[in-house]
Amino acid sequence: MANDNFIDIKISPEDLKISVEGISVARSVMEKYLISLTPIERARLLKLGDKTIPFVEKVIEYAETNPKLVPDFMNLENLKTDYKAVTNLTTLLRPLEQFTSNIKDTIAKSGAEAFSSSLTFYNYLKQAAANGVPDAATIYDDLKKRFEKTKPKPSKKEAL
Repeated sequence: MANDNFIDIKISPEDLKISVEGISVARSVMEKYLISLTPIERARLLKLGDKTIPFVEKVIEYAETNPKLVPDFMNLENLKTDYKAVTNLTTLLRPLEQFTSNIKDTIAKSGAEAFSSSLTFYNYLKQAAANGVPDAATIYDDLKKRFEKTKPKPSKKEAL
């Protein structure tokens, strides 16, 4: 059986350090502008998406060119500031999403290859243990714990 190894990445410690430091710098620069929401808070928000962005842009344009129509209780400058924050942060988000996606894909592929090679070793070890190869049974017994099924705990009704 061929050992397909499509990913062969050896990240230098220097490149890893520079990348981690770069992320750290970006986070520290931007943290004064960012907030953190709970999942419930996030779910309750109105969503500004691809279809809504042109609407907001038109509202700003119409409000600027027709100031008499802007209600007294609406702050146009706040609207423009919020929208500018969205456009600025989106400028950061898009390349980060691509970067994160590529990292996740590389982790998935590297992880799959590592697990596949580990299974090859494990299956070979299983045969070696069955054939009495010295030390194979001890190692196999330790590794097989990964595949042992645990018995589900009985529910309260079953326990009664």
